[in-house]
Amino acid sequence: MTAVDVPAAIGTFIDATNRGDSEAFVAAFTEDAHLYDYGREFQGRDRVRDWNRTDNIGAQAHFDLVTRRRVPIRTVPASQTARAVAAAFLSS
Repeated sequence: MTAVDVPAAIGTFIDATNRGDSEAFVAAFTEDAHLYDYGREFQGRDRVRDWNRTDNIGAQAHFDLVTRRRVPIRTVPASQTARAVAAAFLSS
């Protein structure tokens, strides 16, 4: 788990990425997930898998979360919060 206390979805996002575990990363998202990445939108687990392959684990991404702070994010349904919250934490 990350050294900074974060919501479980964010911890899974970061830990799976850092382990290079694509299956665990994709499994952290619901079938109807919406992933937003700098203006690009990916809907559903298959698209999350594609994004992961090209922009995350496939690009050898690694996260070192050293702090967290609350930032406003737009309201999204619970099934979509993993990436929205990740974007909020990772954009700071």
